[in-house]
Amino acid sequence: MPAPTSTRALRPPQQRVLRNHERLIDAALVAADEDGWSGLNFANVAARAGLSRRPLQDRFTDASHLAAAVWAEKADPALSGALADVLTAAGLLDAEPNVKALIAATDALAHPGTELRAAAELMLVSQFDLVLRSAVRDGLGAQMERWCTPEPRLVTRADAARRGYLISLGLGLLLAGHRPGIDGIDMRHEIRLLAQALAAPAKPTALPRVRARHLDGPTPFDTGDATLDDLLQAVLEQVGADGFDGASVERIVSAAGSSQGALFGRYETKLDLFIDATRRQHAISMRSNHDYIQGIAAGHGAGVADAVTLREFQRPGRELARAHLMEQLRISWHEESLLLAQEEELEVFAREEFTMGIGRTRKQVPGYVHFGYALGLGATALPVLFPACWTLPYDVVTIPLLD
Repeated sequence: MPAPTSTRALRPPQQRVLRNHERLIDAALVAADEDGWSGLNFANVAARAGLSRRPLQDRFTDASHLAAAVWAEKADPALSGALADVLTAAGLLDAEPNVKALIAATDALAHPGTELRAAAELMLVSQFDLVLRSAVRDGLGAQMERWCTPEPRLVTRADAARRGYLISLGLGLLLAGHRPGIDGIDMRHEIRLLAQALAAPAKPTALPRVRARHLDGPTPFDTGDATLDDLLQAVLEQVGADGFDGASVERIVSAAGSSQGALFGRYETKLDLFIDATRRQHAISMRSNHDYIQGIAAGHGAGVADAVTLREFQRPGRELARAHLMEQLRISWHEESLLLAQEEELEVFAREEFTMGIGRTRKQVPGYVHFGYALGLGATALPVLFPACWTLPYDVVTIPLLD
């Protein structure tokens, strides 16, 4: 239910309706940020708004329609505006590039407030909710298509790719904004290098057709316990298909060909199983991605390797793998143990990168690692909004940036 834009000339009952609507939307926005998708229920939102559930029931069919309204009225404008600021500062939306403005615009996404954090939550949940998915695609999804679709005499393929790359980074910085110690990460060096690459794009080249098979689905586990391996695999697959809340214990054990007794004999809750599977899979994935990139870089250079990897992250047919990765990330925002487990892997990776001689000082390594981590997250999330993004020639940015 769209809200009027002004209370002027409204009679008192209408003013009260408008105020209640705004209170409910604001309360739902905070609930999405602080409590996550599970907190977007009528009881919680009404309590946060200091109202009864009746106003919610009068306005919205269910939580999905409430979430869609929050997206349309608050989250979408905030995220669309933040991404537009990044593109504008980079000189990609009819403005001259401004490095200081680009640093500020990316920093705003890297340190998000309530509206942007709620936008991230709703964007990822939209993979599993049809009503919310429609709202997200009609809003930000349509804007992504306008920004990143080449058009004769208007938007070149290189321009579309530069926008797609920068949007991927912006989305990733938002998604990585929950990392512990984020306030201590300085990315100014990386953003300056990116600004230089965006200002002098390379010509698109034919990229090697090296398919990243490890991205087709979760890497099989090999714990030495076949039943455990099946449960770990099943929880990731079911969460990727239905989201964490929709992946019931019954479906998980059925997919594993196992029993609830086998699951609860090893874990106290479904969440514990999911956290363990995520921790194990995250470690495997980081090493697989690193080895894949290094293998291509050895023969074609780092710029080509990065462009190919971005293409592979976004390739059609990998929706399930992307969905479970994004759901792992979203759940980590609300479960500290999962967030800390992922952070441990990133810290190990950062130490390894420093010892490999990447042309960064010790002080600059955290920014370099965070840039790459965020870019990977954003590249994985962008197909949720714009499925055709995988066709963009990202090498126009990655070659001048890395080679």
